Amino acid sequence: LLLLVYCVWQTWAFIELAVSYEGLNKRAFVRPHTNRTAEETELNDYELLGWLSVLCKLGPAFVIITFGITAFHLWLHIPPAPNLRWFPTYSHDLAMQVVCLPLVYGLFALDNIVTMLDIITGRNYSKMLGGRSDQDQFKVWKLSASVNEHAYNTNFELADLYEAWALQCFGLLCFTLVRRQVLLEAPTVEYLLNEVEQYLTTTDESNPDLKKLGELTLLKKPEKMLFAPLEQTSNLGIKVFVWTYAAKSAYSLLLTVLAEPPLSLEICGENGLFPFACSVDSYAEGAAMLASTLAILNIVVFEHNLKPILNKQKRFRAVMKFMAVKVLVSIVFFQSFILSVVCGTAFNMSRPQTNLCYSCLICFEVLPLSILVLYAWRPKIGDWHEGDQYCHDGGELDVEFAGEKTGAHMSSESFIASRKPQTSMKDSITFSEEISAWVELRGDVRAGDGRALVQAIEALSTDWDSGRARISARYKPAALFQDFRRTPTARSSTPGGIDDNSLDAPLNRSSGLLDTQGRMLRGTPAQ
Repeated sequence: LLLLVYCVWQTWAFIELAVSYEGLNKRAFVRPHTNRTAEETELNDYELLGWLSVLCKLGPAFVIITFGITAFHLWLHIPPAPNLRWFPTYSHDLAMQVVCLPLVYGLFALDNIVTMLDIITGRNYSKMLGGRSDQDQFKVWKLSASVNEHAYNTNFELADLYEAWALQCFGLLCFTLVRRQVLLEAPTVEYLLNEVEQYLTTTDESNPDLKKLGELTLLKKPEKMLFAPLEQTSNLGIKVFVWTYAAKSAYSLLLTVLAEPPLSLEICGENGLFPFACSVDSYAEGAAMLASTLAILNIVVFEHNLKPILNKQKRFRAVMKFMAVKVLVSIVFFQSFILSVVCGTAFNMSRPQTNLCYSCLICFEVLPLSILVLYAWRPKIGDWHEGDQYCHDGGELDVEFAGEKTGAHMSSESFIASRKPQTSMKDSITFSEEISAWVELRGDVRAGDGRALVQAIEALSTDWDSGRARISARYKPAALFQDFRRTPTARSSTPGGIDDNSLDAPLNRSSGLLDTQGRMLRGTPAQ
């Protein structure tokens, strides 16, 4: 809605300007009277060339078409939402802010066309002139030109700020997709590690592999130990980029407000109140250039190294989306330099004329850029945006909306349980005949006692839902122990609770052995 108001406002301002000055006819322009050669030369720097007049008249049409394409694109990102909430989801919201980048830049460029034409036609000069004498006319015109040039710079500073914001939104999308993948894998990895640790603990607490499992730290908390530091490091350059442009825009906006009526304070220049304030421009430009390079480098490195995860998402096309944003960044940087060389050297154009030409070209270029953004960011059914959807415990479908913490549902107990292997490691699995544990029975053990213990172990380990026991027990008298040791299973297993000395001891040291197969859990009565 704000973009619509801004577009209508600037379009109407241009139409009003064109009508008031007979279709930008030079004879209708208002200029101060002067007899000095230096002043006349400065006024000629603001002369409207014929072909520049044509570009100015075409600029609004291109911006209006860009607005139509962007509005259609934004409409695609607002599908009907549950519970009658006509509001974009988390991924759609970030994508919409990126989609608006060409239009925002085009609107600020259109604003600058009007701003420069206010100087060239003399409209702003006429407003500020009032009833001053002829001797003050050129001074008033020069002041009006200075005010509008400050506004020109501020407009593009704000456009650059939004460009930094759009780049941050793209970075947040990449971070979100990787974070969701980490949250998706973490419960499964943690469950498998716990199962292996429990198995080794119940079979042999002195197993050296337990120490290896105990040394695993990163895999047990991948989001906290791996992803969070990666996100903070990668996002640092982007945040510096945004805050640098925010400070630069605020500085430029402050100078513009002070220079415009009713304050009309001359800050810069030889007669300015604080000339040093304008000397910060060069340092701010250097800092912004460094921050922009750092932010783009961070995103490129992050996207390149995590490409398998980003490309795994349905039709995300990270490279295409990044290029749709990066093209405008490159155009803004290189076009300004090229125009200053070509127009200033080849065509002998003044700086105000070059600035007007630059604004017109931006208005033309945002149209094909908006089409490129539509191609790269257009949502489709079943694509990566569906990562915002999730199911509650009762099976009700819900989505993550803008402003909500993404991935919060992936920390719930139901989601964590759903990520555990349900088939190959469930309790009702049929175990192999490999011996998991031995129980030594000493004293006057009779066959009935052994059978009773077998029944007790199997009863205590029975899963009442499936009706099957986790542990399969078998009693053997000590007389059969020597033969049992020679079986492949016995030779491949290390008996818990029996050392090598007891194996070679006389048979009368044990009255019976109870071998079990199954998953032995630490702390269960079956142990």
